[in-house]
Amino acid sequence: MNNFTHSPKFVWFFAIIGILAVVAIIIVAFLLPKQPRQGSQSKNNQTPIFKPTITAVANDKLPSKFPADIPIEASAKITENYNASTTSGGFQATRVFESTKSPADNLKIFQAYFRTNGYTVQDPIVVQNYTSVLGTKGKTQIKVSMTENASTKTTTVNISLVELH
Repeated sequence: MNNFTHSPKFVWFFAIIGILAVVAIIIVAFLLPKQPRQGSQSKNNQTPIFKPTITAVANDKLPSKFPADIPIEASAKITENYNASTTSGGFQATRVFESTKSPADNLKIFQAYFRTNGYTVQDPIVVQNYTSVLGTKGKTQIKVSMTENASTKTTTVNISLVELH
């Protein structure tokens, strides 16, 4: 049997070679420029985030660009009313109110409004206490979302108008 392969010098030699190899791999890993993973964007290619400027609108007035004849209950309690815009030209107008009508009744009202006024109407989304419908005409989209509070039976209606670029 060869004593050289089991000698302490032989073991130390390969241990030092192994440690040097690990150190070399770590150094190379830190020195090489980081490449973005395939399918991800680097920081320079990310979509910019535009923070909107929000302007409150008095409850007795409609937000900018809202159709004057959009159906809103006469006795509705307005809880939100604003315009939002970005420096990139994005625009949204929103009105939120409490309705005494059910989400199903409001859905019928807004679907009829969209059809009567030349909007393309998307199929509604109806799940438990949430209902929504989207109407599109040209570069304008109006999304109406309705949620019902199960205990008070109050429906909150959120109407958001967005101008597409």
